[in-house]
Formats: sequence, C-alpha cells, structure tokens
Amino acid sequence: MNNRKYIKNSANARQRFSIRKLTIGTASVLLGTVFYLGTSETTAQAASADSAEKEVQTVATSPIVKNEATTVKSSADTNAKTQVVHQKTAELAKTDVENKTDKSTVQATEVNVDKKDDKPVATKDVNSAEKVRQNTQTLDTLKAVPTNTAELNESKAENTYTDFTVDKDKIDTEDSATFNFSTNEAKAGDVYKIVIPETTTDGFDGTTKDGESADKKTATIDSVDFGQFDSSYGTATKTYDADKKQWVITDTFTHDNTSSQPIILTTSNHFRDDKLHSTGTFTRQAFLYKNDHLLKTVEFKQTVTDSVYLYWEQGGDSKNSLYTTKGNKVNVDSNENYPLLANTDYEWHLNISNFNENFNYGTTLEIPMPENFVLNTDATNKANNSDLSAYNASFSQDGTVVKLTLPQLSEAQLSRASNIYSAVKIIGQFKMDVPRGNTQLSNSNQPTITQQTNAVGDKSSSSINPVTVTILGKDHGLDSLPIGDIFTATIDPDRYEFKSDGSIDDSKPVTPMEDTRNHNLNSSISARNTTAYNLKNVVMTVNIPDGMNISGLSVPSNTNGFKYTFTLADGTTETGSVDVNNQSTILKDNAGKLIKKVVLTFDELNAFESTPNFGLNGVLAKTYADGSEVKVGNNLHTDLYVTADGINNSSAPALFTQNQIIVEKIPVRPEVHYNTITASGRQDNKVPGASEAGRISSYISDLLNKPEKLTYYAVLPTNAVLSSINKTALPRDVKITSFKVNGRTVVKISGEFTATNQNWELVLNNSNLITHLNLSSDLQVYLALPEGEKLSNTSYRVTDQSLLPFVENSENAYRLTTSNWDVIAATGTYSKSLAQGNQDIDLLFKGQSDDKGSWNMTFSNVLVNSEDKDTYNAVVVSHVPGTDDGKSQFDFKLKDANSVQVVNTATGDIIESGIEKYYSTENINLNSIKWDDPSLKSHFVTADKVTDWAKIKTVLTTISVVPANSTYGVTLNGYDPTFEKDLNKTAYGSSVAWTDLLKPIVINAGDKNSASVTISGQSTINFKTSF
Repeated sequence: MNNRKYIKNSANARQRFSIRKLTIGTASVLLGTVFYLGTSETTAQAASADSAEKEVQTVATSPIVKNEATTVKSSADTNAKTQVVHQKTAELAKTDVENKTDKSTVQATEVNVDKKDDKPVATKDVNSAEKVRQNTQTLDTLKAVPTNTAELNESKAENTYTDFTVDKDKIDTEDSATFNFSTNEAKAGDVYKIVIPETTTDGFDGTTKDGESADKKTATIDSVDFGQFDSSYGTATKTYDADKKQWVITDTFTHDNTSSQPIILTTSNHFRDDKLHSTGTFTRQAFLYKNDHLLKTVEFKQTVTDSVYLYWEQGGDSKNSLYTTKGNKVNVDSNENYPLLANTDYEWHLNISNFNENFNYGTTLEIPMPENFVLNTDATNKANNSDLSAYNASFSQDGTVVKLTLPQLSEAQLSRASNIYSAVKIIGQFKMDVPRGNTQLSNSNQPTITQQTNAVGDKSSSSINPVTVTILGKDHGLDSLPIGDIFTATIDPDRYEFKSDGSIDDSKPVTPMEDTRNHNLNSSISARNTTAYNLKNVVMTVNIPDGMNISGLSVPSNTNGFKYTFTLADGTTETGSVDVNNQSTILKDNAGKLIKKVVLTFDELNAFESTPNFGLNGVLAKTYADGSEVKVGNNLHTDLYVTADGINNSSAPALFTQNQIIVEKIPVRPEVHYNTITASGRQDNKVPGASEAGRISSYISDLLNKPEKLTYYAVLPTNAVLSSINKTALPRDVKITSFKVNGRTVVKISGEFTATNQNWELVLNNSNLITHLNLSSDLQVYLALPEGEKLSNTSYRVTDQSLLPFVENSENAYRLTTSNWDVIAATGTYSKSLAQGNQDIDLLFKGQSDDKGSWNMTFSNVLVNSEDKDTYNAVVVSHVPGTDDGKSQFDFKLKDANSVQVVNTATGDIIESGIEKYYSTENINLNSIKWDDPSLKSHFVTADKVTDWAKIKTVLTTISVVPANSTYGVTLNGYDPTFEKDLNKTAYGSSVAWTDLLKPIVINAGDKNSASVTISGQSTINFKTSF
C-alpha cells in the first residue's frame, strides 16, 4: 500500500543519473538503474542541461555504493543482488534507463565526491561549463533517495518483531537462566515490563520471610539482574513488588530503537524451612507486557534437588577410620593394616554431609559388614546420642548389614532439630572362633546412604569403599610375636641441618656447641604399642650418651601416669612417679646431679596406644667422662630400649638409636628467595559504562634478586577501559606503556623492583561500547622475567603461540591470573561520545591531559550497532569542540585532511569503504538538524575545498553500512593551540547521529553523555600515547 501511494505521488519526479562504467570480465556497459520495492516499472531520466543550470553538481548519496563492487540485498528479496561499480564521472549524458525486476528495484545515484579512485575511466571531451560543474561542491540532501525511505518503511512494517525467550527449559539450584527481550518496534514513550513471580503455577511459594529485604536469599530465587539500556534511547529499572510477590523489570523507551535485553535469573540453594519441604520440578512463568498489555508468557521448569554425601572420616578405606573403644587409632599411617582381635569391640567412624532434614522423607544408611560382625547396639546408640537424638535416629542390624534409620520428621520435630550431625560411629565386634592364622574378612558391598527427598519417591544416595579387616590368628599371640612387631619408637635429635633450598635435611641430625642454654638435646622420645593386645608393665630405658650433661626429663601434660628411675652421674638412683592428667614439667634430681640413664615404667599400654613424648633436657658437656675434650665432629648416640610383660622371653628388648653430630654453630636456614609474584582481578559492577567497575592488582611476596627486573603485561577486557593506575608504591623509574594485540589493549609495566610492597593496581571502567560480541570477556596478567630465572610456580609458563604476542614474544613469561569480565547490557543501536588525552591509553568518557605532555587529543563520536544485523545509511554530524559550543573552555583544532577518520573501535582498523566526509566552517546547531533536510549538505564542502583546517567547526560523515555487532567511531584527531595556557580547562564532544532505522540522537556539549578532555597539572598515569 505504501509503495503504491509513493509511486503515484512520484510518477512525474525526475531522477538524475550520470553514466557509470561497469566492467564484467572484458565487457563494459553503461549503467543507470532504478529499483523499487514495488512491482511497477519506472523510467530513470538522465541529468539534462536545464538541470545543470540549477545544480552545479549532484553528490553521491547512495549508501550501497563503495569504491569497488558492492553487493546490495533488497529487503523484499535478499537473494536479489546488484553490483554497482563506483568510479568518477567524466561527463553527464542524457540517458533513459529502464531496469525491470520481478521483485524489487533499487535506485543508485553516482556523483563526484571526496573519494579515492585509482582506476582509469574512459572519458569524452567536455566543455568548460561541464568542467566547472564537476569541480564545484554545492551539496544536496542527505536523504539518499525518497524511494528507499518508503520501501524501507513498508519492509520494516512487514518485518517487525517483539520476542521474549528463555535459554533453558529447566534450571537447577545454584543455576541461572537468561531471558532475552528483543524488539525492533519500540517507539518513544513505549513501556515494556518483564514480570517474574516468585510463586509457581503449582502452588509453591518461594518468597522471602515477612519483613526481610527483597535482596535477601529466597527459597528458590537468589537474584535477578538485567541489562541496562543506553541512556540515549531509554531507561530500565528493577523493583520487587512485595504485595504481588514478583520481580518487575520496567523498560521505558525515550527514543525509537531496536533493542535486545538480557534478564538473568539466578536460583539459590538456601531454602525456607516453612516454605519448601521437598525436592521436585516446579513450573515457573515470566511475562512480557507492552504498555500494560500482555504480549507473551514464557514457561520454564525449576528443579530443586538435594544431594547427600557419605565418606569415611579419614577418607579412603575403612581401615583409616578404625579405632579402639579407648579412642586409639588402629592404623596411624595409611600404609598400615594391623590385625584386630576377634570378639573385641572396635569403632568405625563415618561422616554424612549435605543432609537437609527439610527434604527428608526417610533416610537409611546401610553398612554391609564382613561376616561374623555383631553390632553393639547399646554402645552405638550411646556414642551417637548427642547428635542423632533430635532426628529419632535408630540403629539396627539385619544379617551382616548395619542400618541407621532417619525417619521423616513432623513440623514440630523439625522446629526442635539442631544442625545436622556430621559423624556416625558404628561399634561392634567379630564374634567368632579365633582362627589359627591371620584371616582377612571383607564385604564387597559398599556402605550407602539413601535419602528420599519428596513424596513422589525421588532419592539421593552416596556410597563409599567397602569394609575390610584382618583378624589376628592364634599363631600370632603376644608370646610368639617378634619384638620388632610389637613396638615402634621415635627419638628426635637436637636439630637438623638445612638443605640449600631451605628445607630440613633429616639425614643430618646435629647438636651445636654454640647453644649453651638448657634445652632438649633429644626430644619426642616415645614408644607405641602396634598390636591389638593390651600390654602390661611396659618399660622404656633411655641410655644418655657420654658428652651430654642432662639435668632433667621433660614431661608433657596429661600423661597416662608412670613411674621413673634416674641413674645419676655418681651411680646413685632417684625414683618417683607422675600421676594422670599432670601438668607439663621437667623432672630433676633434688640435688641437681646429672642424669646418665632414665627408666620409665607404665602399668599398661593399651592396644595401638602411644606413650607421651619425653625430652632429655640439658647442654653439651665440655669434656667426656675420661676427661677428653668434646669436639666438633664427634658423634653422640642415644639408645632407647622397650620391653613389656608377656613378650617372648627369648626376645631382647626392642632397641632404637638416634645419632647426632656435634657442630660448632646453630644451623641457620639459608635465606632462599624465589620470584613469588601473583596478581588478581575482580569485577564489582557489571553495568555498562560504570566507573571503577573493578581492579587488577599485583602482589610481590618474594624476589630472587634485589633489584629484580620485572615486566608485567595486563591484557584488559574488551568490554572495559583503563581509568587510572595506582602506582604510588612503584619504583620511580618504572615505565608504563601500552600497545594493541588483535584489538586488545595491553598495559606494560616494566622496571627494577626491590621490595615486596612495590605493587600496582589498575582501575577499570566498564566500556559503554557494548555489543553481543563483548558482553563477556576476560582479563589476563602475565609476567616476563630475565632469562634463566623462574617464577615460584612454573606451571603457568606461557608457551601457547596465540598468547605470546601479549608478552611481546618473551621466552620466559608466566601467566599470573585470568578471570572473566562480564557486562550485563541491553543492546541496540545508539551513539556514544568518547575522548582521549595524553594521559589515556585508550578512548574513554573522561579523558585527561597533562599540561607538560603532548597537545594532541582525540574526540570520537561512536555509532554502536549491537544488533545481529547490519544497519545502513548512517550519518554522524560532529561538532569540533570549542568555546562556541557554550560549554567547552578551550578550542580544539583539526590539523589536516587526515584528522577525521572512521575507525572500528574494537579492532583499531580505519574504515575507508563506503565512507564520505564533508566539512564546514559553520557552527551548526546540532539540535536543529533534520535528517531529511535537503539543504543540509549545502553547508559543507569536501576536503579538497578546505583551505584552513583550523577553521573547520562541523564535520559531516556518512557511513554506508555499520556491520552487525560493530562500533564505528568518527574520530577527530587534533590539538589545542593554546595548550600550555589551558590548565584546568575542559573541552566537550558533541554530535548528532542517525541511521535508516534510527532517528537522530543528539549529544550536546557538556551534557551527561558528552565525553571530555581536561587539562591538568598532575599526571595520573605515566605512559606515552601516540596519535
């Protein structure tokens, strides 16, 4: 309908064309074409002499034209392709061209503009008037062709959409789902709402407790985050409606636009006792409203699950969690596997974790024991009573299986229950005839805990390694065991030497002559009963070596009681005893005589029990008993004998010896240094454009050398920009520079570091140039060391070829950290203002220049296309900052024809194809510009007509296409001619921009969206920036 109306109204309109040469292989043809998105035929009339009198020259305005062949896709038929070759025109001719197509017709108009063209064009002689016509720039309307607008409007109406989707059909606890709201039909004044109730369609209420903040964890929803709109076309807010128990995201459009907005719902694993009593799958809904009318309902499932975890107390096998009823661990070392006595109770310790009593519809722990096991039910219940009584727990045995039953609790019982236990003790014995030899018993079935978590019958379970034991045989009675199988013992020396790496060298026990204070020349003197038998009358005898002057015995606190006998240096003895639960002390002879031998007697040493740790307290002697001198290099031997009643009479006491060499000096741990350097990154804010959104920091714990030459490389996220560097702790001569690798900014910090406090911190702002391609990025930090040196953790050495450019191909670089950097943003098409001073390594919102640095600076007006499709016919009118804008405090000047460039801000590439630039000395009011004003271009000229670049005040740039998910910036590179006088002054960027789908967006100088450069007298970042 729109096409027919437009065709009727424009039937008599004259359409002007110049002749173009199109080369296809070796053939050349003269082309002039007219395309409509309708089905009618249209005659294209060539420019005539009459028209030449009225218009000196027509300027190329077709957005589809490029320097070389360009493929054009009609919105009515994307398969229809037309190639247009753009070349300069040598003459104008009267040509009637009629081009018919079944589906669409596109008009392409070609004229001379400020473009590069190195291809020769066949020409005819033209008269002087025609030459004047070709070289004069009186420019026409910015609107390419009215026909395209009508076609576009109809196509746009036919292809409008508003979608509301979720990326998952089902989500779990501690999980997230992303909703996406997208539309291309939002008009100024439209209000869209996304509503997410906390209640489910099947009646589950997951709201917060009365009086709690909505920000606190709820039963099923932890948080709701949303992508902020760019302020140039709308606002987005999040509220919690407590009355309706729902989250509400409200999007208010202040400008016509396309938009795509993520809403991220994160579920919680913290559940309300009075709200949620079972696992299961619950149905949730989310709603999209436009101007209070429901557009779409999205349904998804939320699964609430629970898991219970069972494990042996010490991990691994059951033998590592086996104890006597006296509390002695049977196997201290994981390699030990000591046999047990038949018909004697032992304890197995297990742990249960992640058990949620609110989800308990009946839980059973089953422990298959080896044959002949009999549960001591009373002892087991008593041992577990304090933890399990609140849960009505009960133990039983069914055949070889020991069972712990935890029934479902009532509401009242749940309210009285304390935190769930972690430890379970199983006590029992293997009731059987004692076998002749050691016999292994096992059950191949795994102990398993099973919890039913809802009324439907869903269950959670966990299993561990089976129970295995060895029963002590008759032929391994105490009287038949070798003495070495009954006891183990320890005797520690005075000290050990150190290895060159700073670790203890336990092959070199020593005692230094330099240490003249009273101390333990031997420590940790103890013996352990490694049998299942309780030993009687255990005797430990310590022979003190000649060369030690021992004056006392160190005794720890809380021993199990013992008797002692000291043999003194004069041959006399002294006896005594120590009671149970004593305090730590040093036993000495009452007369202060030296002790030459110590005998310790214990009435009993239970199965797998150890004696206390004793010490021989004193100093080195000056001379031996025979009067000879005690010298460095002499070896001292301390002997420990252990025996007990009931041991084979033919066995001599078990003997344990500790040697130690006399040295002159106290061993000193060598001062070993490593390059122990780390870094970390954190993000505190995910809103696009947020200031101080996060930080990257370095930490030096140790340095191999002082000074140490270090070179850091911080790779910034693609969705963040550097705000400042905290370098107050850095060495004065440190150098901070930056460079680009594949479009990523790398900050290089290099210098000689001498102290562990010489760290740095980079403060980052979130970028406000966000597309689908950089919603998620990462930060990386690397460290390059001098050749031959290593980082303490060498596992992160950089060898990946794709990473080497970040460290300038260093062969000795290490990764310090990497972490994600995400921005939650609604995407659309919009413009942004950025700037860069001599103190900035990249474009950002608030640029800084030091008055002692370069007078160069940059202002950039960026068109952001964060949609998944191209946008066409972009126009950016940029005001050159100056005091005439009413806000700027100094005048920024352009230098030459290269001062204005269109740059892909993500890659740094300069865009030339499809770009046209025009210049004006007028300070054009950006707010009064109309996108369809036919006289706008009459205020501008091309670069070859500019005689004084310092007088240019407004730049008009046309961009034929901004690709999907791209950011094209019209950058103004220039200078401040009065830079040294403009201390503490600021200049602001301003612009107006529009596309075929986007109405003009104005950024006025000094408003909240206007970027700036401020000239200050104090540098905040020390680096060089080249323009």
